[in-house]
Amino acid sequence: MEPVYDFRYNRKVLNKRGEQKTYEVNDYSYRLWKEEYPDRKTPDYFVNAKNLSPDEHLKMQSVLQKYVDNAISKTINVAEDLSFEEFKNIYQKAYRRKLKGCTTYRPDKITGAILELEEIGESHVHCCTLDREGD
Repeated sequence: MEPVYDFRYNRKVLNKRGEQKTYEVNDYSYRLWKEEYPDRKTPDYFVNAKNLSPDEHLKMQSVLQKYVDNAISKTINVAEDLSFEEFKNIYQKAYRRKLKGCTTYRPDKITGAILELEEIGESHVHCCTLDREGD
């Protein structure tokens, strides 16, 4: 029930030897759209996780929750500079809506981020395949 994180981003993966490798990830439907319509702007319904506010994530979960009988995996990506009050408010709203679960992910300078949006380079492209290139 997660929206795509973004349409293009880098993902860090730790292989069996403990080495970190970076892969470029491209959303399949976005890639198909760009191949079919290279000069057209993507439609408004191409929404990714960062386009949604925490309230919109919670609303989406509360609407879908009645169709889920066990558990929901839903992560709200929040900015590092989100205030403590705003952060706390996300969990309070989830509780008031009686949501089955609420997870937030907040990158910081110490732990960094698994998914990165900045400067997608010429790394190994890793899209929509089970082949993990040996890791």
